[in-house]
Amino acid sequence: EGYNVIKGAEEVIPIDIHVPGCPPRTEALVYGVVKLQERVANGEAAPVTVKPYELEEFSDLERDEL
Repeated sequence: EGYNVIKGAEEVIPIDIHVPGCPPRTEALVYGVVKLQERVANGEAAPVTVKPYELEEFSDLERDEL
């Protein structure tokens, strides 16, 4: 920690999707966007955390299944 570092972005701005990784894998980002689109379509407002096992299932999907 330092004077120029904030502990978490959620302390400053609302966070809807948490995507793991540093940096996150490409499929993790795509999966996060898909989850966000689902939330918007369903009118949901609760935050979501992407779990690593979900990414494995998602990365096995074919491009036309997205």
